[in-house]
Amino acid sequence: MKYLINFTTAFTLLAAMNVGASIKTIDTDYYGKTVYIDIDTKEVISVGTGWRGSNGVDGTKEQATPYALGIGNAVSVITSVGRQFILQADGNVWMVDRRIDYNDIKVRPLVKLPIAKVSDVEANADHVFFIVDGSVYQMDLANKGSVELVKGLPNNIVEISVAIFHSIARTANGDVYIWGKNRKSQTTDGVIIDRATPRIIAGLPAIKAISTARYNTVLTDIDGNVWTMNEGRSDDTNGADFAKWSPVKLPISNPQTVVKGYAGMKQTMVLFNDAHVEMIGWHNDKNGGDFNMAYTMSASPELTGIQDLDSGGHSMFIKQGGRVIGWGANNHGQLGNGLFSETQMSGGMLPIIWPENYGIKLKILQLSLK
Repeated sequence: MKYLINFTTAFTLLAAMNVGASIKTIDTDYYGKTVYIDIDTKEVISVGTGWRGSNGVDGTKEQATPYALGIGNAVSVITSVGRQFILQADGNVWMVDRRIDYNDIKVRPLVKLPIAKVSDVEANADHVFFIVDGSVYQMDLANKGSVELVKGLPNNIVEISVAIFHSIARTANGDVYIWGKNRKSQTTDGVIIDRATPRIIAGLPAIKAISTARYNTVLTDIDGNVWTMNEGRSDDTNGADFAKWSPVKLPISNPQTVVKGYAGMKQTMVLFNDAHVEMIGWHNDKNGGDFNMAYTMSASPELTGIQDLDSGGHSMFIKQGGRVIGWGANNHGQLGNGLFSETQMSGGMLPIIWPENYGIKLKILQLSLK
């Protein structure tokens, strides 16, 4: 059974738009959402309640079942703090706002954002960011502000990645700029000072892909080397040796085979061109141990045949043929198996999570939510 957008088609669409942004066919967020693009209908499918949606006590199986948002022609999707954003092939961006309370099961209406010709979109709790003709703009969602230019960036930006505390942007020639809150030194300069103005990350080769998570920044250079900042962990840096907070190159013996490095909440993952994934786990607090100072990468037999992935509070992997596996938190039904509890196999992996009669359930749920 096919679920997800054809990657060749998606790349063809973006090539026609003359942009260099990355395509997210699946995205997750820390607050309990998964969103992806259906291969047949090109519609955007939402999984989990997210934000203030129902939890394991109040939740129902229907609320934890994938449902369509009612918009097609999508090339990239983002979910952040319960909100969902859809970039269409014509450069328009649509938003689905987050739920109001735990008992709200209605799908929020689609809202077309006041911007056009967008080539990449990202978002955090309060802002949504857009690339238009190489410049980055932001819109203040919390205060319903207008779209404004992000000052301090060049006009050749091709990719942005935004976490809840910090943001990064990649230029066409591989430079990376970073700004935002810096509680855990995730902006890489060894001091815990917020950086409102974007600054370039110096001393790295040209970067081809970027990724962020709550306390993690991961960059992939043109040779395939993967660099991680702040060791991807949420440790208190007071009194720490700041040298270890500098960009660290992961020990990958065959970087020429790397597709991209992905930032997660407690891990960094690397996708290789033979479709397998390796990862390095970071301890989550200062008392957690040695922080994996050996930077040991590990592989799992379940993480083979992977086409795309995303990792936040939960991790989702698209396998060849459109099957999806995942692990992690499921308190908002974000794993898509109709449950609100972690249903893990040995090794922490879920089986194929969406049943074969998913299409029938989807149609019924669409009608019930209207």
